[in-house]
Amino acid sequence: MKKFKVFASYLLSATFLLGVTSCDNHTDFEGDNTPANAPYVVCLGITSNSATSYYVVPVSDFMNGTISASGNQGIEQNGYRSFQIGNNSIFSIGGLGLTDANIITKGADGKLQQKSSFVFEQSLSGIEQADSENMVAVDIPTSPTGGNQFKMYLLNINSGAITKKVTKPVNELSTSDWPRLTGMTVSDNKIYITYYLTDETQKPSVTRYINKAYVAVYSYPELEYITTMENERAAIAGSWNAYNGIFQTESGDMYTFSNTSIANGFTENSTKKAAFLHIPKGTTQFDDYYFDVETAAGGLKPVHLQYLGNGKFFAQVSTLQSEEMTRWADKELKACIIDVKEKTVKDIPQIPVHDGDGGQRMSGVIENGYFYIPLATDGALYFYKVDINNATAERGAKVASNFVSATFKMN
Repeated sequence: MKKFKVFASYLLSATFLLGVTSCDNHTDFEGDNTPANAPYVVCLGITSNSATSYYVVPVSDFMNGTISASGNQGIEQNGYRSFQIGNNSIFSIGGLGLTDANIITKGADGKLQQKSSFVFEQSLSGIEQADSENMVAVDIPTSPTGGNQFKMYLLNINSGAITKKVTKPVNELSTSDWPRLTGMTVSDNKIYITYYLTDETQKPSVTRYINKAYVAVYSYPELEYITTMENERAAIAGSWNAYNGIFQTESGDMYTFSNTSIANGFTENSTKKAAFLHIPKGTTQFDDYYFDVETAAGGLKPVHLQYLGNGKFFAQVSTLQSEEMTRWADKELKACIIDVKEKTVKDIPQIPVHDGDGGQRMSGVIENGYFYIPLATDGALYFYKVDINNATAERGAKVASNFVSATFKMN
């Protein structure tokens, strides 16, 4: 739990102080509270005695009652976990020493089941759905001590098999400093990977070349290196573990997002403003689009994002100025809707200023013009129903958990 503990220590201490409900590590899933064929799945992170377990549980309603692992027939996942979905399969990805990836699906009875598992040579750095049949995954060692190569994989969503594995030299991404993945997407038979660079000869590591955005491009499904895109109009795209470097729109076009504040774990603030850049579908260069989102947000930096469709993002925006921030301090955030087409930022006044979740990938459900997202506000963890077009929100169900690692809709 090395780096996770450093980055999430603020989160865990804050959640205990806030009194967010916790459970022991032997939570009883049996009971009468399990909804039949529930349309949603919530991945709960529950900490007890300094150990965190994850419970993947079915949920029928985000707006009423309390969402809990207790008395709910779900799937327990041990160790540090991140989650991603492909079709109707949830991939539970082990990290920080764990190298397995479990697939969770719905059985014929509508209940969750662990279908199969993969074991990789190292913890995955990222996984993303490539098409209707495949996921693409990447593992990059966390430092040069893990070797000078990394792996790219294709995973079949339905069969649960690794269908392709390619070994790549790390120097495709950098010949001097160490790359750390911050985001990935597949568009028009190309894989786009955002990353930043660190000097691992220094401990703790030091962020390098902070005032430039990097995107490596590989062919899909061949997994061959094509080129690396660089742009000095914006800083590093994405940040550690938040998977917020690149987002694909409905058309296949892409936006990169640069924040690069020390609150996201970097060793210095960038001299560049927080900004979005644009990559047209299938191309290997940025176009002329530039959105200074920091100025549009009144001089504040967005931190965590999820793409909602039609050029809009849900964002948590730091209310602190750069000089007020401290490293890894994921705190005092407000909720906003960012429109990259109109280049606007609108506050959501019904969501109080709150603390973040320790830098996990933002994961909420988009449905019928609303966005459902769990946030720690007013001393507890709640789901919020956000009206995407009107930038308003309503507080819903309480969550009996220290944090929520992911939320998905499953048909």
